[in-house]
Amino acid sequence: MRINVFLLLFISLSVVSYGFTQDTSSVEDQVIGVIFKNLAKAYITVSDFNRLKKDTIERLKGMDDARFNARYSGKLSVIKEFPQALKVKYGINENMKRRDVIKKLGRWDKKEACRIIDGIPEEIIAKQFKEYTRKRGPEAKKSNLLSQVKSFWGQVKVNFEGK
Repeated sequence: MRINVFLLLFISLSVVSYGFTQDTSSVEDQVIGVIFKNLAKAYITVSDFNRLKKDTIERLKGMDDARFNARYSGKLSVIKEFPQALKVKYGINENMKRRDVIKKLGRWDKKEACRIIDGIPEEIIAKQFKEYTRKRGPEAKKSNLLSQVKSFWGQVKVNFEGK
C-alpha cells in the first residue's frame, strides 16, 4: 500500500510539474515520458550508484560477447531512436560491444546518468511503455494506470539491476 501511495504521489507531481509547451508529440506521450524520466532519475539519485555501476560492470565482465549480445542487443536497439546529438555526445549507439559499454559505464556518475535520461525523448519512453503494456495483453488493459506504471517500472529496475 505504501508503494502505491508513493507512486501515485510521484505520478501526480510529475504531471503537475510537466510544462505543456513541448513539441508536437501527444500530451499522453509527454506525460508518460516525464513520469518514467523522473522515476529513473530519482532511483539513480537515491541509489548507491557506484555500487550499482560496479556490480553491472562486474556482471558484464563475467559474460562472453555471445551472451552479452543475446541478452542486450534488443535493449540496446532502442538507442537507434535517440537523437543523434545525444548519441554523439555520450558515444553511445545500438551496436555497442560489451567492452564499449563497460568503458562508458565506468566513466559515468549520477549527474551524467541523469543528463542522459533527460536527453531521451519522451516519445521513445512512451513507445517502450506502450509496447510493454501491449505485450502484457488483456491483463494490462484491465489494470489501472498506476498498476501499469508499477509493472513497467519493476521491469525497468530489473534491467537497471541486471537481475
